[in-house]
Amino acid sequence: MLSPRPAPLVEIPVELRHGLPTVKVSVSGAPLELFLDLGAYLPIALTASEMERSHVQVLPKMTQFRDALGQVMEAHHFLAKDVRLAGYEVGDLEGGEAVSMGGFAPPDRNGYIGRPLLARHLLVLDYPHHRIRFYESGNDAAMTLECGAARFKVELRDGAVQSEGQTEFGRRRFLWDTGAQENNIRPSVLPPEVVAAAPTIDDGPPVVRIEHVALDGTDIGPQGFRLWAFEAPDVDAYLGAGLFSTRKVCLDIAMGRGAVAPAGG
Repeated sequence: MLSPRPAPLVEIPVELRHGLPTVKVSVSGAPLELFLDLGAYLPIALTASEMERSHVQVLPKMTQFRDALGQVMEAHHFLAKDVRLAGYEVGDLEGGEAVSMGGFAPPDRNGYIGRPLLARHLLVLDYPHHRIRFYESGNDAAMTLECGAARFKVELRDGAVQSEGQTEFGRRRFLWDTGAQENNIRPSVLPPEVVAAAPTIDDGPPVVRIEHVALDGTDIGPQGFRLWAFEAPDVDAYLGAGLFSTRKVCLDIAMGRGAVAPAGG
């Protein structure tokens, strides 16, 4: 007898805005549009105007954190009630104010859904088809169905979702970040002659092409990376929209494993 085909808990349509997966969210019935940020430490963050519009309960608590530019930020905490993603109930969430980060803030930023919520599930990021799916964590049959049988290690280190990969320049540590509009890499982890030869293709930082990024044997190369001397976290490179836009990615963070399939997979 054949096993039933794994069914997702929810399939969420996404709009890619400047490379960021933006979804329809409601808080206490108020409709919002937030992006999904796997690199964020809070389960939900809202701007001050969105906090007011969704009638969150402000809490007597503040959090300090350091962003990728090394700036120390402070955020008010709040309780967001009856949070739903495309109708999918996730309950009440304690979150924080999405404070301004100047030019570092993504365009159209009203707030985000962050890693603590996303990591509860087997997360399927299918940017090519403008969909994201949640399965129960540990559903290995669903991961195989979506992304194939090959696996690589994923770990949560200092609050950041990371994997190690082998490149033509040696082993490097990568951060998985749906809040990154592009792939980025520290110039200091590349040979000086590679950095010096990196072409400038627009008004942004130069781009380096890395031919091979092998995650426990799964090669997701070639990938282009912007040269960026970011301050935090302690990784060598970000895997952002540059990767997600060309692959289907499965991440089961709680189980410590991931998989990648071609865009049409």
